[in-house]
Amino acid sequence: MKSIYFTSTVFLILSIVYSCQSASEKSKTNSEQQKTEASEVSAGDFKKLAINPCNFIDETLVTKHFNVAAKDLEKDEHVNERLSSYDHCTYKWEKENIDSINKRNQKILLDAMKSGNTKNAIKAGMAVEQTHKLVGVTNLKLYEDLEKARKYFENSHKKPSKEDLEKLNKEFDKQAEKKDLSEKQKEVGKDLGGGISENLKFQKIEGLGDYAYWDDLGSKVDVLIGKIQFGVKIHTGEGTKKDIEMATIIAKEILSKL
Repeated sequence: MKSIYFTSTVFLILSIVYSCQSASEKSKTNSEQQKTEASEVSAGDFKKLAINPCNFIDETLVTKHFNVAAKDLEKDEHVNERLSSYDHCTYKWEKENIDSINKRNQKILLDAMKSGNTKNAIKAGMAVEQTHKLVGVTNLKLYEDLEKARKYFENSHKKPSKEDLEKLNKEFDKQAEKKDLSEKQKEVGKDLGGGISENLKFQKIEGLGDYAYWDDLGSKVDVLIGKIQFGVKIHTGEGTKKDIEMATIIAKEILSKL
């Protein structure tokens, strides 16, 4: 039951963070506006493909760019057969040192549980190492127009300001009242919100689509081209630099399909 509350609280906080960022955004002039390539992308073709993220990635693409055999791949997909930013299609494969990783992770989580501190739990979650390497497609979205696409994409890929965090806390209080959360749950929720916000890190990537960012917390590269958005989730086990490099390669393969 606690895990259900924890998960729902995280989703609630993240949605509020992004909405607060969007509300605080002032209109900006962009000397580039949208690059010429944006007009070349067919929104209709994307919409047909995006009802299933697996249309953008398969075993052949993964084995082409990663040192793994098809027989060692495990496919994980969540597909609604409609365009949804929550759908994903991912391929993962075990790391060679999976046993030692599991032991180390268990110790990290056990120490965090003993402390009983929410912020320590967030730090522990960040410190836990994934047992599998993976690559996948997610965060698919088709915006109404170019201006809305640019504004939302830019807003959702920046660290919240102090003003944003104040709005986050106020909005969380409103939502907490509606959901009849206890004072303890409110306290945990605010700690979670602060911890998540502190760990949001974004890095702009040049030369990919119209706009592209590395999302460190989500471990993915998000790309915007015209009204189209998609994300490449990645974990190479070789550090952030390698993750960005490989996610960019896969993103370019996806762009070639559009």
